[in-house]
Amino acid sequence: MAFVVGGLVGALAYLLSDPLVEATGLLAPIAGGKTMLADPGGQAHALVDGSPGWVLGIALGFVFVVLAWMLPSRTGEWRAERESAPIGESA
Repeated sequence: MAFVVGGLVGALAYLLSDPLVEATGLLAPIAGGKTMLADPGGQAHALVDGSPGWVLGIALGFVFVVLAWMLPSRTGEWRAERESAPIGESA
């Protein structure tokens, strides 16, 4: 349930902050037009040439899943070390 609420809160935060980010110019067209990671069928410049978009999407998704799987265990180990250290000392 927390994941669903977190996703909805994140979507709301994006919805509210998108106009502010667009006003900074960070999302302006670069390199003469739209630029995307993979080629969406000739509609934009591709930053990664030679691979279909679905391959890049699956690869990036796999990388993010692995990172998400690794991070909680490392955070838990760090937290356990900090809690077992005497007061005033850091592990």
